[in-house]
Amino acid sequence: MATPFTKVLIVEDNDGDAMLVRKMLEGAEGQHFEVTRAENLSEATKLIGVKTFDAILLDLSLPDSHGIKTIETLYALVPKIPIIVMTGLSDETVGLNAVQKGAQDYLVKGKADASRLINSIRFSIERHRSLLEKETTVTKQKAKVITLTSYKGGTGVSSIAVNLAYTLAHVVKKKVLLIDGAGFANHISILLNLTPKCNLADICKQGEQIDHQFLSSAPTKLGDNLSVICGLLKTSDFYDINPALVKNFFEMVSYEYDYILIDTKAGLLDELNMLAIQQADLLFVVSTTELLSMRDTKFFIGTLQEFGLAEDKIKLIINREDLDVGILDTKMAQKKIDAQTYFALPNDWQLSVKASNYGKSVVEVDPKSKLSIAYKNFASKIADSNLVSFKQESGKTEVKQEKKKGMFPWG
Repeated sequence: MATPFTKVLIVEDNDGDAMLVRKMLEGAEGQHFEVTRAENLSEATKLIGVKTFDAILLDLSLPDSHGIKTIETLYALVPKIPIIVMTGLSDETVGLNAVQKGAQDYLVKGKADASRLINSIRFSIERHRSLLEKETTVTKQKAKVITLTSYKGGTGVSSIAVNLAYTLAHVVKKKVLLIDGAGFANHISILLNLTPKCNLADICKQGEQIDHQFLSSAPTKLGDNLSVICGLLKTSDFYDINPALVKNFFEMVSYEYDYILIDTKAGLLDELNMLAIQQADLLFVVSTTELLSMRDTKFFIGTLQEFGLAEDKIKLIINREDLDVGILDTKMAQKKIDAQTYFALPNDWQLSVKASNYGKSVVEVDPKSKLSIAYKNFASKIADSNLVSFKQESGKTEVKQEKKKGMFPWG
């Protein structure tokens, strides 16, 4: 693989000095430099506007600028490009002042050989990149990771993940990354009618060489705020999954989004599931109100706590709460599971099927439905949004039906 070029701008009015620096860089072994020259600060400013550079070698004595003011002016224009000052003065005070004004290093002309010059460029680039990353960490808030899971399949985890992610992104206007970590089913792609573009196996194949340019293009975009990493496509993808590399990926993207939602497959006996659970700031355990789902969920939450997961991270989500076949009401359900319900989603089987068939969220298909309004309130609660609680229009009255009694006595 070809070694990439390091693009260097030399701002130097002396032809001899500029030629010497060019020859030292072009003769470097094991590293390739693409050198551009500007004879004054004005010309340098124009070049910076039309080309990208990895580093700038700056003479402080130019026809249109002189001394420390030169570095002050250039640094104000390009704070994200490392600047190395070149001076003919063997004066540490000049070098120190230059560094205080934004330069990464300074070199004295005639005393810096090729090795010193190349090392200065390389270290300045790395040091500057590290400083920028630290600044980003301080100024940006880290994404909140929400993992959705259940002990058994059929509780609607993928459907909730899709509709919650869509609502957070398009209604509450948060930047969201939705990750399909549920294996080969690719439910998220189907529910959102997306062509799978990139999955966690593809990301792991990049190894430790993964960069932000790849990460920005890898997810499938759905509008301005929602990005999706799709599910695995073939069985061989399973062997490319490396939990350490997935964890590194989470860390790399954590400052690019407000929320990262991870859809998992049911159960615990899976490395990827355990990683998603451990990384969660909020773990949504989804249950319906059928007897077996209730009992499984109680066991599941207890097991998670035995594994050391903080109790305040585990949030019970009741799905299809008014499904009238052998159920408990929500209050009885949370009493039997011994966990407080964080949110309950009403049942609307027809709308859910319709949305699935269209490959759209329920909010898109019927924004005024009871289920859509529930998702809006769910997303608003997570985001601690100042939005007024969404309500059904007064004209839409619900016909209340008496629920059928369950076949099991829960007293």
